[in-house]
Amino acid sequence: MELLPAAERNRRALAVGVVLALLGLQALWPEPWLERAAGRLAAPAARVLAPLSAWLSEPVEALVQPPPSPVASLASVEEGLGRPPRVPGTVWWPVPVLERRSSTWTLGAGRALGLFQGQPVVFGTTWLGRLESVSERNAVLRLWTSPDAPTGAWIGRVEGGVPAICLGRRQGGEPLVRQVHPAAEPADGDPVYWRRREGDPPWFERGQFRLGFLRRRGDEGRREGYWAVETALPVAAEGRVYIGLGAIPPDPPAERLPERAAARPALGADGVYGSRLVAIRAAAAVLPEPTALVGGGRVIGPVVTARGSLLWAAPLAPESWPGLAVALEETPFGLSTEPGILLRPGAPIFSRGDGRFPRGLWLGRIGEPAFAAAREMEVVGR
Repeated sequence: MELLPAAERNRRALAVGVVLALLGLQALWPEPWLERAAGRLAAPAARVLAPLSAWLSEPVEALVQPPPSPVASLASVEEGLGRPPRVPGTVWWPVPVLERRSSTWTLGAGRALGLFQGQPVVFGTTWLGRLESVSERNAVLRLWTSPDAPTGAWIGRVEGGVPAICLGRRQGGEPLVRQVHPAAEPADGDPVYWRRREGDPPWFERGQFRLGFLRRRGDEGRREGYWAVETALPVAAEGRVYIGLGAIPPDPPAERLPERAAARPALGADGVYGSRLVAIRAAAAVLPEPTALVGGGRVIGPVVTARGSLLWAAPLAPESWPGLAVALEETPFGLSTEPGILLRPGAPIFSRGDGRFPRGLWLGRIGEPAFAAAREMEVVGR
């Protein structure tokens, strides 16, 4: 039997079409095992082709630029802003925040630091809540604004003020003020301070930790008026809080930092995307989840993909950072997440911390250009 003149050509076209369709499906809905298999197959060739391509193109050393130094580390800024007032018999210890939820935060310290359930957690003069549960290396902070959480309060002033009970509300509403003395005459705008409960040391109230400000809400004409507390959580508290300890352990555990691996330039530009991607060769101990490339202390850009020890990063300007960011205000000194401040020319910004990127990476100042490489680089893990 003889084939038609175009049969062989049609068969090759059909085979190519099937292959392209499968590759398209893999691109849209990637299978991890196929990604790993492709990485193992392409790794030997990449080890040869990447250095050869870098040698044939312009020298990588010409792309190395000295990155600007950070104005300060975000951790030191948070500690300076959040240091509480002195309280007799109490040592305030800074603890990093690992994960934030609407009503509970996970903290990076536990029983190894001497923490226990019910300990107070503050930031500066702001009362945050108490430890709800403690494990060996972590603790869970329940914010005082969480639903149905009762908190004692003083309205007006700590000594001689009006005692009351504040109750957290659902859906992020302002906490309600309950059980105010009938003869009291609170006024809108009065400060609301934390009041100790039974079992708390009496000297804790000397810190005059604030809950917020008293506000009159509701419709008075329909007799639906009520008292609530207007709260404002400090932005710096999202990264670090203070816990009151009776004593510091003789060997306190070190703070856990994101994993890092040394890296060096492999190719200054990609064959398809040009300077929008750079190839980086990481150290032998490759991180399981590489997320960002750092050079000279500043973030060069996020890691977009990896094949073994070869990674590709996208150099970005600070204002193009794909994750959450926080700005450092120099006058007055503090942290802000306001959109206007985050886009202000010259504003120094850091990564705010989210599910993809760790908190505290120095991104640079708004308006600074992106740079492709630095002499000393590191790959940061999630």
